[in-house]
Amino acid sequence: MKKIFLLLTVTVLSLTTTSCSSDDSSETTTSGSYIKYKVDGVQKTLNNISVEINSDFGYNYLEIIGQNGNDITEKLGFALDIDEENNNSIETVEENYLQIYYEYAGLYYEHGGAASTYDYETEIFTDERIKGNFTGILEASTNGSESQYKTFTEGSFDIYIEDLLQQ
Repeated sequence: MKKIFLLLTVTVLSLTTTSCSSDDSSETTTSGSYIKYKVDGVQKTLNNISVEINSDFGYNYLEIIGQNGNDITEKLGFALDIDEENNNSIETVEENYLQIYYEYAGLYYEHGGAASTYDYETEIFTDERIKGNFTGILEASTNGSESQYKTFTEGSFDIYIEDLLQQ
């Protein structure tokens, strides 16, 4: 029975993979979108970018997540408030507040403690695209242990929001 289930699962997965591949164009919609930064002096470039509208905290926000290929051990994300009354627009929000977080080696780093800080500047801030720069120090609290910090320098991002939401 286990062998039949395994064979059936492999067959379904292989059919799904092959049937989808012909529908995809050779150029993905994520081309052009990126997040680049140095973390503790090490250069990183994240080209696998996803964008989605979430409502985890009782209100809608736009979440942008970058990772290197399919590697899920390191992610950098931005959360942006959106205007639910204006078709989930980011342009109509009074202040273009950008929250940043970083996941690495099982720890979640964010702005929040006295020693953590970050700055950002946006060049383009529309419903279609957001582009800018960031720097800062993010903190991970570890169950009663001393906090750990990651320092971000030379951070830049260029995200084609509209293209990625249509995926």
